[in-house]
Amino acid sequence: MTKKEACIITAYTGILMLGFSDFHKYAEDRLGRPIQTVEFGDQKFLDELKEKVSKEFVKITKNLDDIEDMTTYYSDMIDSFACDFKLALDGKHSLSDLEDKINNKDYSLGTDIRKLSELDFRIRQGTLKIVSDKSRLNKLIEED
Repeated sequence: MTKKEACIITAYTGILMLGFSDFHKYAEDRLGRPIQTVEFGDQKFLDELKEKVSKEFVKITKNLDDIEDMTTYYSDMIDSFACDFKLALDGKHSLSDLEDKINNKDYSLGTDIRKLSELDFRIRQGTLKIVSDKSRLNKLIEED
């Protein structure tokens, strides 16, 4: 989710989805005027802000049906290449082993190479994004 989308969802639902200062700035830009913090406690003001973003909110939620989590589809391929390169780095296999698999038309490797090419193409065309959940990442880092 982009920061702008988080602001729109916050304005429409009243659930703060990002830092308040970012939302406050968005609300000022959207309404075209300075906003006193106390105004966020006024239902009439909140209704005005909600009305301003309602079309954008509907557009965001309508597009949710078009979003698909592709993590599982690509993760096995990424894991396979990571493993192959780690083994080569550790001296347990050589890159010529990969070349042999390519020459022998290894089905799994061919599938992974096609997926890697597809991933590259989709990222460059803007039809796929790699996103990070910073809160989950920070928790994982703290656990280490």
